[in-house]
This record gives sequence, structure tokens and C-alpha cells, in this order.
Amino acid sequence: MHGSSEPWALGNDMPLPALVIENPPGIEKMSDLLSEFAEPYVEFASTEEDYKGLIGMAALAWNLAACPVDYDPMSRNDEN
Repeated sequence: MHGSSEPWALGNDMPLPALVIENPPGIEKMSDLLSEFAEPYVEFASTEEDYKGLIGMAALAWNLAACPVDYDPMSRNDEN
């Protein structure tokens, strides 16, 4: 092994510890939220591939809606 013994250190081959919380009480599942978000357009998805693309676009729209108004995805500035 090379690098630091800390699990978060660069160059470390150790897996990071993970805490997975499945279906926390009072929180809707993201898959359900995205399906609901995409619902008005489902009629245009005639294949499974179309539906997967639609869900991907819904996720993109959801994420962009959460960005600040002045967010520039092409900027390499870490301040945004």
C-alpha cells in the first residue's frame, strides 16, 4: 500500500467507510420524486430507453433548479 493510512487520503487504496440510510422516515425517495417530476412527459416515451432518457433529463432539470441563478457550469471557479 502507498500513501497515507487515512481512508480519505489521496493515493490510498482502502475503501471509504459508508453509511447508507434506506428510506429515512418522513423523506420521499428520490426515484419517486423524479418519476413525479417527469410524469407530464411520460406519454412521449415509447421505449424503455426513452423513459431512461426522460428520467435522466428530469434529474438534470432537478439539479439545475437547485443551482444559484448566477451558476456557470463551464466555470472552473470553486466559489460558485
